[in-house]
Amino acid sequence: MRIIKKNNNLETSFENELVILNMDSGKYIQLNSSATNIWRLLEKFEDVNKIQAELKDLYLVTDKDLARDIDSFIASAKEAELIEVSY
Repeated sequence: MRIIKKNNNLETSFENELVILNMDSGKYIQLNSSATNIWRLLEKFEDVNKIQAELKDLYLVTDKDLARDIDSFIASAKEAELIEVSY
């Protein structure tokens, strides 16, 4: 799976979390620290497997839990129209 950030996003930090707004749709999400790490890794990688490998080094979680968290992030970011996903 490949994920690409849309260009029309505005980011700002708010109370130790990151808020991302799609300027066209007005939809937004508020990310906790682990979701912010996923968002930041999208600047470096588009491939979900590479993102998961990077996060595996940061967190002590099972591959199953990590994959679930990444999938949840992708669903939220896609719902907010912040990313495009291709398979």
